Amino acid sequence: MANIRENFKTPLHPVQMQILNKLVFMPKAKFSDLKIKSLTTDHFTYHINKLLDLGLIAKENGTYVLTEAGKKFVSIMDTERAKHEQFGKRSVLLRAVRERSGKLEYLVYKRLKQPFYGYYGFHTGKVRLGETVVEAAIREFKEETGLDMRHYELVGVYHQIGYKPDGTLLRDVYLYEFNIFSYTGEFIELNKEEGVENKWLTKEQLKGLPVYPDFWNKKFKINWQNLPQRYARYKKLEQMGQWINIPATLKGEQIATEARIYFAETKKFIKEW
Repeated sequence: MANIRENFKTPLHPVQMQILNKLVFMPKAKFSDLKIKSLTTDHFTYHINKLLDLGLIAKENGTYVLTEAGKKFVSIMDTERAKHEQFGKRSVLLRAVRERSGKLEYLVYKRLKQPFYGYYGFHTGKVRLGETVVEAAIREFKEETGLDMRHYELVGVYHQIGYKPDGTLLRDVYLYEFNIFSYTGEFIELNKEEGVENKWLTKEQLKGLPVYPDFWNKKFKINWQNLPQRYARYKKLEQMGQWINIPATLKGEQIATEARIYFAETKKFIKEW
C-alpha cells in the first residue's frame, strides 16, 4: 500500500467509519456487535460488504476483524469523531511517576483498541486546535486516568517521523513530553470509553510486557536514568516550597520553535538542547 490516503480519494461513508471505529476497540466482533440500530439489516450489510471489498476488514469464523490495511487506516482516524486526522499532529506524552515502598512506579496503560491491541505504553493525546500543550496534557490525563495533574514539568519536544521500508511516510508528529509528579482525584483503572487499562508498574515489571516500539529508547519516550533524578529533584524543591509548574498560558508554538523549558529554580526560560 503505497499511501493509505491515495487508496481512498473518495471519503468513506459515515456508517463505514463508525464500523471501523467500533473495531478499533475490540479484536473481533459479530455482526450484531457492529450493527447500527437505526439502519435496516440490508442497508447495514451493504456497508459491511463495502469494507470487505476495500480490504479494510475480513470475516473469520463468523466474526469481523480489521485487516493489516484496516489497522493502518484506523491509525490515522480520530476515534472520538470517526473522522480522519491530518499528518503533522501535535501530541502530549504523559509520564506519571510515584514512589511506593522505596521503589519508583510508572503509570502506564494497556491498550484495548487497535492498532497495538494489548501493548503497554505511556499515555498520549492530541493537542486540539486552539488548545495549549499544557491544557491538552491536563485534559488528556484527566480523561484517561481520572486524575488531575498537580505538579508537573515539560521536559522536551520530540519530533517523530515514521516511514515504511519503502520510504512511504506513515506519521509525522510533535510530542510534548511531560513528567507528572503529583496529582489528585479518583484513579480509574479500567477506562472502557478510552480503551485503556491503567496500571502502576515498576521498571522491572515493565520489562516482561509487550510495549510500544522505541519504548526503551533513551532518545524517545523516557530516559530511565534521568527520570528518577528528575523525581528526586522535584521532591527536594517541593519540600522547600519552590516548585513551580510551567505556565498554562505557554503556547505550543513557542516551545516547538524555541525548544525552551520552564525550570522552577530559575523561574525563567532556559535552553536544554
